[in-house]
Amino acid sequence: MTLDDALRTLEEAGRIRSRWLRGMSGVDINGLSLVVSNSRTEAEMAGIFGYPFTVDLSDPLTVQGLLLLAREAWGDPTLTTMRERLGWRVYCWPATPRELYEDAGSYSPAEAEAIVAALVAAAEGV
Repeated sequence: MTLDDALRTLEEAGRIRSRWLRGMSGVDINGLSLVVSNSRTEAEMAGIFGYPFTVDLSDPLTVQGLLLLAREAWGDPTLTTMRERLGWRVYCWPATPRELYEDAGSYSPAEAEAIVAALVAAAEGV
């Protein structure tokens, strides 16, 4: 499942309010970048700009927006990322015995990838 599929699934299931939060960046198929000034649906953004946009994982503010969406999707405001010796993981703080964070946040080379894994795991559980 891709990140876009996961966000769409979570939004349709009512687990997140919107796939796009204010300040998040998107990139279209031509490499055109866009910063969302308010929450918009993908269809609205495609209609405005003529192309579908995907989440820009290279933008730090967008990565933090994805973390907020992961917290909303899991229903846990303590969800956070942590860099360990083997890579990035997503955790609940303080740690709980729930294994979903272990599965969702398996080691990733980048923080954004760990958050994406948590969002995909949340969507697969819908």
